[in-house]
Amino acid sequence: MAIVWWLIVVFRGPLQSAVRKVHLPTWVKYFLLGLFFTDVVMENLAVSFHGDLNPNIFLNSFLWIGAYLGVLLGWWLVARWYRVTPSQVFFLYGISGVIAEQNLMVPKMLFHGQIPTALLTIPLLIVVYGTAVAPVFVILEDELPRLERRLNLIGGVIATLLPMGLFYALAYPWFRFAALLGLKIPS
Repeated sequence: MAIVWWLIVVFRGPLQSAVRKVHLPTWVKYFLLGLFFTDVVMENLAVSFHGDLNPNIFLNSFLWIGAYLGVLLGWWLVARWYRVTPSQVFFLYGISGVIAEQNLMVPKMLFHGQIPTALLTIPLLIVVYGTAVAPVFVILEDELPRLERRLNLIGGVIATLLPMGLFYALAYPWFRFAALLGLKIPS
């Protein structure tokens, strides 16, 4: 994921130019690019192309659409309230990953005194989660609104918690929809 982030930053100009030539509303580009980076790139790299919800990689990606739409909706809303930079998105969504990954794994490690393990895990999670969403903000940097209100402490808390909350809020109805289609979701 670090290589993906590096490639996005290094080739930001050509990527921005290519996406600017696509004549779709910015919100459509945002959600399409966002699903590509969250559901196709990050999800598959994070699970080493072995689906975590379904062994079929395509079905696995389908099952995660709702959750990642929630994340992207959260960041879309944050970007409508505050001016956010790609670096802020990278680090704040990375912090969300540190908090939430594997059912609060890092907070549990810290609580149980496994500080060295937690300190080694934190940078990895920041890179994985940050690279899931921040590339969209790099690629669409010139197309997203430039608000006057800068991200402050309250905005940082909102930016950390809202996408995380919407991840779960949209995952549930999407999983229910998938179940109606006959897909099994592990509990």
